[in-house]
Amino acid sequence: MISYLRGKLVSKLPTEIVVEVNDVGYRVGISLATFEQLSKIGEIVKIFTYTYVREDALRLYGFATKEERETFLMLINVGGIGPKLALTILSGVSSDKLKTAIVNEDVGLLTTITGIGKKIAQRLIVELKEPFSTALPKREGWRKEDYLLRNEAANALVTLGYKRAASLKAVDAALSKLGKDITLEEVIKKALEKI
Repeated sequence: MISYLRGKLVSKLPTEIVVEVNDVGYRVGISLATFEQLSKIGEIVKIFTYTYVREDALRLYGFATKEERETFLMLINVGGIGPKLALTILSGVSSDKLKTAIVNEDVGLLTTITGIGKKIAQRLIVELKEPFSTALPKREGWRKEDYLLRNEAANALVTLGYKRAASLKAVDAALSKLGKDITLEEVIKKALEKI
């Protein structure tokens, strides 16, 4: 999987860009939020990516920040939401506002986003309320690195096909059993035993 692209911004539209890396142009689908953060055409950009692979398609989606990519990954794990709708959601509202709306069960705000009806809004709340409300649990003695490790391990499990809520629960269980100064691989291995 391609984690990020760093290269020259060749073209720029509100829905997609082309980034040239070593004489290869990568077409990347983006959200409006990412579009607004991009530099001018011809400048060097760094875009965090997600590679979407299906039987009939291979597409790259890009994000200005890792946080936006993480939110995108959580959205596409909700039933009925594919990459295109996830980008539409991220174009209609910032990641922070989206998380707040889901945690507060604000169906009204969610349904103002193009493509989101009442049923999908309710599904978002049911499936993402817990992960969003527990994104940074307050744990005594935890450092910033511990939270980053937790999120990276959960993202790895989501990439393997597990649901976000189940991944976070397994990672938390693994972290409670393991001591300090552990590697990402150790956390993932232990978490897989818990799922």
